[in-house]
Amino acid sequence: MALYNFGFQEYFVVLLLLAAIYVVFFNFAQGKVGGARNIKALQVEMREIQKKMSDAAKSKDEKALNEAINQNWKLTMEILVIQVKLMAIIFGILIPLSWCFPYVEPGTADDIHLIMADNGLASHCDALEGDGIHSACVPIPQNATFGAWTIDIFLKSVKNETLARNATALFCNGGTHEDVWLQSSAVSNIFDSISGKAQYGLNISNVTEKCAPGSTLQLSVKPTPKIPPGAYVEATANSGTFLYLDLPFAIPLINIRRIIGSYGIFIFLVFMFSMTYGLGKSAYLELKKRMEQKKI
Repeated sequence: MALYNFGFQEYFVVLLLLAAIYVVFFNFAQGKVGGARNIKALQVEMREIQKKMSDAAKSKDEKALNEAINQNWKLTMEILVIQVKLMAIIFGILIPLSWCFPYVEPGTADDIHLIMADNGLASHCDALEGDGIHSACVPIPQNATFGAWTIDIFLKSVKNETLARNATALFCNGGTHEDVWLQSSAVSNIFDSISGKAQYGLNISNVTEKCAPGSTLQLSVKPTPKIPPGAYVEATANSGTFLYLDLPFAIPLINIRRIIGSYGIFIFLVFMFSMTYGLGKSAYLELKKRMEQKKI
């Protein structure tokens, strides 16, 4: 249930403002955490010590070299402590935001929610009962958005806990794999592995990726290992409306053009604002330096 009914344009402006505020706040915190001995000041000091290390090594002054190594190690630990504090600030902001996004993101009211079944019924598009493959028929709305949209699949326990998650893409009225980046969410962790807790996976298969408005697609998934008693598989599909940002070019390395969802768009905006902030600050400092030189 949405906490506030945003329109797409209105919500995008909110994401822009949040990203800008986040970048300004992070840069402010970066300069304040650690006080006068912040990361930048420590890095300058470290470069000087590393030069001393190099000079001591060349002159074979073992005492000076050991002193410089100890100083360098202490500075490294100071920087590490500050970085941990900065990471705590980052996650202290990102985690609450990621929790709030699903409750305010527009376009989720008409998502298609399906329970996937292993009952052999044609009404569920399931071929064979009891074969461990869970299936569902996905109705494609008449107003399906052009290009890529996604289907998230969840394995839920009898207590409604998420045991596994995966995703697949559909390409309605066109679109290519460059239009979307799918990332599986690992629900289990290293502690589950150590404790011997079952780690489940969802293998998506038999998916017709190309779709057309008004059509029906078969979606199949095989959980591994076999799901526990009372557990079930459900799917949530973007409908004709969902939040996305299409870029004029594919992002290098990950090779995607379409960013889907609040969190991905927010991270992208933070990255762009950070680059702009960094370039703008460098240009300002260079201009300031030149103005001071002219005065002299």
